[in-house]
Amino acid sequence: MQVAVSLLALTAFSALAVDFGVLWVARAQAQNSADAGAHAGAVALAFDGFADRGDTGAAKQAANAVALANQVWLESPAINLSTDITFPEGNCTNILTGDPASHLGQSPCIRVDVHRTQAAGNPLPTFFAKLVGVQNQSIRATATAQVISANASDCVAPLAIPDRWTEQFPTALIPWHTNNPALSFRKFASQGVLLPVRDIYVPPSATSVGTGLQVDDIHGGVGYSFGLREAPQPFQPIGPRQFVPVHIPRATAAADEVLANIEECNGQSVTIGQTLQPIVGSSVFSSVNAGLLNVIGDDVGAMWNPGLNRIQNSCAANNPPCAAFSPRLIVLPVFDVAHYDETRWDGTPEIRIVNFVGYFVEAPTSTQVNGRFAYHPGLINSTAPSLLHASAYLRTAILVR
Repeated sequence: MQVAVSLLALTAFSALAVDFGVLWVARAQAQNSADAGAHAGAVALAFDGFADRGDTGAAKQAANAVALANQVWLESPAINLSTDITFPEGNCTNILTGDPASHLGQSPCIRVDVHRTQAAGNPLPTFFAKLVGVQNQSIRATATAQVISANASDCVAPLAIPDRWTEQFPTALIPWHTNNPALSFRKFASQGVLLPVRDIYVPPSATSVGTGLQVDDIHGGVGYSFGLREAPQPFQPIGPRQFVPVHIPRATAAADEVLANIEECNGQSVTIGQTLQPIVGSSVFSSVNAGLLNVIGDDVGAMWNPGLNRIQNSCAANNPPCAAFSPRLIVLPVFDVAHYDETRWDGTPEIRIVNFVGYFVEAPTSTQVNGRFAYHPGLINSTAPSLLHASAYLRTAILVR
């Protein structure tokens, strides 16, 4: 009788230890599945289809595929595309600005719910609990990830480009995107002295796109082909298709900083609002050209697909990948043209960063950099200014709950 009573007690303890253990292991696995799915969905939302929230859109498809790939107790969880992968505008705010996610009608959050429940038809099994009539057990998990407009990068190339302005001087008839070597930004007749007729520039911010570059614009948005020439020295009024070589802070010293900052990440965070110093003196284009040819050589098969508006055939998609993203995708700082035009009069203009753009490098010539504007993964700096999604070429995805 003592043995029988002991066996009953041991069976109860076994049910508690084994079946309750299965429940908590599966609960952790379900949370991993939800977290991975939400993060994957946010990444796709940021870079592959920000406006497409449908069941066949990149965000839902990526979230679903990644969540299902993370099994819960040897089985994929149950997920309903329509009801379990959602975009919760009402309770999702921007962690940097505190603005509601519905700002401008664009929710930067995606939520994923995963299930192993009796209602979903895939409950967890029980082992010892069957002895007391418990045939199965249920768990679910949820996760929310957010798309954030990044405001910093530690992989910045030393080629600063001017932001877009509204042309007024000498005439408003020449559009900004025109490939006209005579086109330039003019606001100041001398330092601190305004021209009577002057070009207009309003930098982007957390509440306005200003006159600056926008990701969806036909002239200057993602996929826009944009060739660049080195700005002449001494520094003249800047043109839209010129770059100013700048000193980029580096985590490690390099004999040729221009070459090094193109071929590899600088390794030190550079933020919107930061001021960079131009490289004054002789031309650096030979180093620029050499660096660009080297990054092309690192991913020679990559090309831009105008139909999909993205990079294809990159070695970053290989198994194993050559890098997290194509080595030909670099980051260019975008600067405040009005501040540049005012400070250039003393011989050394200040390059005040107002934005960043990803730039897919295409074959350079002996005098010109060629490439296309693109999205690029970025970093978040809570002390630096932030931008609207409409202005942000740098984005990142984070889990928020």
